Amino acid sequence: MKKYFLITTAIISLSVYSQEYIFSVDKEGYKGRLVVDDSLTCELPYEKINNQCVLNCPEGTSPNNEGNACLYPATNGMCGSDNNQITNTGNQPSNLCNSGNVINFTNNTSTFNWTCEGIKNDSTKFVGTDVNCLTYKEAICDLNYGNCVLGNSNYTSTIGATTVTWNCTNEISTKNCSKPATIGISGACGSSNGAVTTIEPISNLCNSGVASAINNVNGEFVWTCQGEEATQTRTEGAIANCKTQKPPVLTYSVTYSGSFGNYNTATTLLNATDRNVNTMSAYWYVLNTNSNATLYFTPDNKLTNKKVTLYWNDLVYNGYGNQMYIAVQVVDNGVLKTIYSGNITSSQAGVNRQVSYDFARLDQVRFYIYDIGRGAPHIAIRDIIIE
Repeated sequence: MKKYFLITTAIISLSVYSQEYIFSVDKEGYKGRLVVDDSLTCELPYEKINNQCVLNCPEGTSPNNEGNACLYPATNGMCGSDNNQITNTGNQPSNLCNSGNVINFTNNTSTFNWTCEGIKNDSTKFVGTDVNCLTYKEAICDLNYGNCVLGNSNYTSTIGATTVTWNCTNEISTKNCSKPATIGISGACGSSNGAVTTIEPISNLCNSGVASAINNVNGEFVWTCQGEEATQTRTEGAIANCKTQKPPVLTYSVTYSGSFGNYNTATTLLNATDRNVNTMSAYWYVLNTNSNATLYFTPDNKLTNKKVTLYWNDLVYNGYGNQMYIAVQVVDNGVLKTIYSGNITSSQAGVNRQVSYDFARLDQVRFYIYDIGRGAPHIAIRDIIIE
């Protein structure tokens, strides 16, 4: 074991021999010998020099002000290639930092913002400088009317336009957006449209749309069905014009066969200027006793797929067991069909009668009369209505 002694007297001479120090002190000529302890060790970045640990900073570093540590240069944050760029997709940038750690990333209305944090030194805990970075976002149109993926929306088109336009705007840019407008549902007439009637319809006016007020125009009832109303994204639906039909006018020629009486008014009918059956008044035909006759109404124009309604009145005089037989017939597309027949007695006579028939093509209407019992029967053709 090495021993050390405290020297309290001034050393007046010192000689170094190898690892020994020979010295003398100013006290009665004493001399002594100091042996150097060679067991001293130093830790980096210290280096042993002259048996002392001396700070020896490696290349690229420097001692601090106190001289007890080496300062390693800190790494500053550095923005990546997406810094100060503009994205037109709204996708988050990926090249954020060339150096440093990404912190404080935010997705804002018109920018992506983040910070590249300076790297800390593991030995001294010094931190490099932070740097703020950002990417700009362009405004982006959405596929839905008036919407924006990025930015605030503002319609620029008018209501009912065929193309809907709007702007998407943020602090960076304004984008013009457009999309074809939807087509409004058109109005469509209901089943009352085209109906043959003399009565104003109150139902089945429109299959779609809103019905207007009904007007009577020369005997036809007229209205419209308004389509869907126009909006900012929809055009106005078309208007449908609807109306009923008046019963068709039946002009005819009239003939007869058989035996009519002395005051036969069939001649009057044949010579009448009014040949519109729809407006005819009562024309009486008196049949001779014990005879038969037929009246023929032949339309000037062949009507198809409609309904004919015949109105008449018959009369049989009292006496002699009077009785008449009547048959009402139509010729439908060349085929003779009886649509009413029967024996009429005097007690049954004087009744207003009618019969209807749906035809494919009306070629002719016939009234056949036969006097069964010397009754001199009468018949009055009141009206023939086509619907």
